[in-house]
Amino acid sequence: MALHRTQETRIINVKSGISNSRKRFQTLPRPLLTSQKKRRKMKEKINIALAQISCKRGDKEANLKKIEAKVVKAREQGAELVVFPELSLTGYVLRDQLYEVAENIPGPSVNTLEKLAKQNKVYIIVGMPELSEKTKATIYNTAVLIGPEGYIGKYRKMYLPTHSVFEEKRYFRPGYQAAAFDTEIGKLGIIICYDVFFPEVSRLT
Repeated sequence: MALHRTQETRIINVKSGISNSRKRFQTLPRPLLTSQKKRRKMKEKINIALAQISCKRGDKEANLKKIEAKVVKAREQGAELVVFPELSLTGYVLRDQLYEVAENIPGPSVNTLEKLAKQNKVYIIVGMPELSEKTKATIYNTAVLIGPEGYIGKYRKMYLPTHSVFEEKRYFRPGYQAAAFDTEIGKLGIIICYDVFFPEVSRLT
């Protein structure tokens, strides 16, 4: 998972060549936590923790416990934002099991993460399979952003690799909306893994 924050020097900005993709994009409405007439002053520096966990495939309860432990530890070390890997809620290689573990957003796991963020007064980004609110046959590879005030928003991975060991297009539907959110620690944009090879995603975000 990759994170883009304007004027944040600790985040890598990956630029690739010009993409030949003709995919159409739509930018999400960017929720403001304050009046639209009053723009937040961006912090000059924030502390970010990158939490690389060993996920137990298909076991959301076990992975939520690992996420909680990392969040608590990161907060003790002064982190204001804790970023977890792609599909960290469930593990990555699930194949048909995805249909058993995917959830609506917000849903049970997001509710648990909301409590965790509120208790620790921290922002969290977690990857998870999202079940479409319209049809149970559609699943997205999604990252959710949650803060001390609760659920903020989500981003659905746009580019799904299907080569070598990757089978994402077989199980996921691609997203089509760039996402950036105003928060107390600055404006945060989210992209996931393979998206970094397509510069239009970062430009839109």
